[in-house]
Amino acid sequence: MKPTASTKSLPYGFTLIELLVVIAIIGILASMLLPVLAGAKKKARGPVCINNLKQWGVAANLYANDVDEKLPYAWWGGGSAALGCDPNLPDAGQPYYNSTGGGSLLSPYLAVPPLASNLVANKNPVGGGDKNSYDCPAQEHGNPNYNPTVVLTVGNKSYVANQRFRLNPYLGGCGQGPSPPGRAFSGVQNNPIRLSGVVNPDKKVLAFETCSLTPANAGTMVHYAYSVTPGTFNANTRYIGGVNGDPADPMNYTSGWYMPNIGVPHDFKTGIAFVDGHHELVPKTSPITFGGIPTNTANDDSWDFSK
Repeated sequence: MKPTASTKSLPYGFTLIELLVVIAIIGILASMLLPVLAGAKKKARGPVCINNLKQWGVAANLYANDVDEKLPYAWWGGGSAALGCDPNLPDAGQPYYNSTGGGSLLSPYLAVPPLASNLVANKNPVGGGDKNSYDCPAQEHGNPNYNPTVVLTVGNKSYVANQRFRLNPYLGGCGQGPSPPGRAFSGVQNNPIRLSGVVNPDKKVLAFETCSLTPANAGTMVHYAYSVTPGTFNANTRYIGGVNGDPADPMNYTSGWYMPNIGVPHDFKTGIAFVDGHHELVPKTSPITFGGIPTNTANDDSWDFSK
């Protein structure tokens, strides 16, 4: 018996309301999952940053072995070679100024980024390439003018601008810029710290991750080496966030210049390399990052090589 029109199953489709409900559910799930996936992606980049920072620790020890146990300056620039400065920079301003971080002294022992394709006077150089020892992919990279790049090569040394790691300002400096926190220029230009003279090297910070340039701190030079550290911060009382404020927020300072130049891109933790060669992820509540600032109890001991 052939089926009649009344016995045939009628075609069935989604109604408009059902389609809208499905689309809404998909949108809700996407809004929930995308931040989780973004966070997981950022977390997966963390080991790259930590490995790069570990290489800085190795490079600093290699550097010291090659120059009579002397640790590198935190930054240096044009000046008298007799005082240990490097006179090779063609200009004290941008695009060269930001390459005076002490990490450039370690460049013969590290993987360096590409040479900047175009240098413009008084402008931060545009960075390119991410496979180098000066970058942290977990940090903000929205502004190419703050990505690592080489601005000058002299012999086996590369001047790297926009370094995402910094040597401890207590290592001192030479040449341009203000005196290092805690150590005046007159005491360090021809008197660098010797590796063998560091007391408790497992507790002394060698290098740390810097802050990222974000909309909140745009206009502040957060990658520069001489920004204060928590240990010296209390001599510059510019924190205005109160006991319950977040000292890692640049808006909680009278000026972004006074925020410690320490980034916390790993679930509010900072990668830190210590003088003895080991490295750790240190929470922002630690006294060697931001923990002691709201209560005026920042711990100076881990930053001061004189103790």
